[in-house]
Amino acid sequence: MTMVALEAFEGIFKAGAQISGNGENVYATMAEEIGASDVIENLQEHDNENIYQKSLDIIENFFGSGEEDENLSPNEIDGQFSFGQQTKPVHLDFGGNNFAMNFN
Repeated sequence: MTMVALEAFEGIFKAGAQISGNGENVYATMAEEIGASDVIENLQEHDNENIYQKSLDIIENFFGSGEEDENLSPNEIDGQFSFGQQTKPVHLDFGGNNFAMNFN
């Protein structure tokens, strides 16, 4: 059932890409706005290898920017690593695992 839903999403996003040409894929944008892209991204943690691969393909083909963010690479200063400018702490809770991160 999950694979059928992923294949349906893929078909919808392919249609959106054809309609938009080189512009914004309105169907992918709508999926992002309602959180469907997050659900698809979370399926990359699925035990089934086929579901993992299909969700990865969808994210890469329809939601990836293709550009690497230069702030993702760490800077090393005196043996310490830092990622971009870190000024605002944000605390995140992932199912009981709490993380504190700094963002601009």
